[in-house]
Amino acid sequence: MDDCWRLNVEHVPNFYEVFSTKKLDDLLSRDEMEKYSIGFPALQKHASMNVSTEEEKSKWFDEFAKYKADSNLYSASIGNITLAQKDGKPKLLYIDRNGLFKRLQATIQLQFMRLRTGKLLRQPLRTLGSTRSAS
Repeated sequence: MDDCWRLNVEHVPNFYEVFSTKKLDDLLSRDEMEKYSIGFPALQKHASMNVSTEEEKSKWFDEFAKYKADSNLYSASIGNITLAQKDGKPKLLYIDRNGLFKRLQATIQLQFMRLRTGKLLRQPLRTLGSTRSAS
């Protein structure tokens, strides 16, 4: 078909999830989120798309993100983290994702980050291999 158009979206992850104890806007400035690609607006800013205007980019990125969210590949959630105190300091205990990482047939890169006075303290990148092999 000559009238068919294909949307190319580059420089975005295939799988993206953000877990936080509060709304991202309450935790970080827009600049910090963009710097580390945290949140959907930051992903959109870093995305490369074959469209001609920022208005089209915004429209098509929103559609792309909805498709990814409907496919359970993009999400952002607040409060799905169980925290506990140890020696008077909060410690991450558990993120509830119903075994998602075991179901994915891929290698997953996880980034653990923590905040201090509104700034991210980057932790080393961790790589988690899928426990299930591709058939």
